[in-house]
Amino acid sequence: MSSGNQTPREVEFIVFQNNMGHYAVARVVDVKARSHGDSYDALIAEYWINPDGSARFAE
Repeated sequence: MSSGNQTPREVEFIVFQNNMGHYAVARVVDVKARSHGDSYDALIAEYWINPDGSARFAE
């Protein structure tokens, strides 16, 4: 288990495992922050949930 305090960057993948052992993967597409000059705060992400419970995400 890794630290619960990580800062993913754009295009990086994040792997989640729930208490039932099922996996999901998210990819950070874009981050907007008013504190960095953007007009609004937003996180845009893509995600995939693996319904069969395995950690395999191959197409």
